[in-house]
Amino acid sequence: MNSELVEKSKQDIIKGSKSFSLASFFLPKDSRLGAWGLYSWCRFCDDQVDQAANQEIARDNLKKLEILTEKSFDPEVALHSHPWAVFQEVVLKYQIPQKLPKDLLAGARFDAERKYLQSTQDLEHYCYCVAGSVGVMMSYIMGVSDSKAILHAIALGNALQMTNISRDIWEDYQIGRIYFP
Repeated sequence: MNSELVEKSKQDIIKGSKSFSLASFFLPKDSRLGAWGLYSWCRFCDDQVDQAANQEIARDNLKKLEILTEKSFDPEVALHSHPWAVFQEVVLKYQIPQKLPKDLLAGARFDAERKYLQSTQDLEHYCYCVAGSVGVMMSYIMGVSDSKAILHAIALGNALQMTNISRDIWEDYQIGRIYFP
């Protein structure tokens, strides 16, 4: 991996998440670098939706994210900017299925469109999209393919997202997001 992009990804995770940053240092070097690259892309996508000035801009940003994410899977297309170049390297190196980043962006679409969840199944699906799918992508990065481990990765991602939702109820409500059915 390009050392400048690795350093930017490392700084993204250090700035964005104390717990994920700390945990990443327990991974073998190759997995750690992959985790940093994946985190940078996830953080960037989340910020493009969450920090948009309004819903229209959030939806426009999401469309751009979808296009660039799809391009990331084409080895004939060279992406050079951060976090796209490192994300492209991660998805190609670890053979991450295109469905997984698309699932994450489906969760971002929920946030961009300020949809209300109608049922606990909707909440579980949202949590899978924005966090469980990341757990599965991390499984690819760590070389884990056992089906039971994948289910645990999804469950852990979902649990972490439920924790975040519970922690941020008031802040989310203030920006028009209600996650509980």
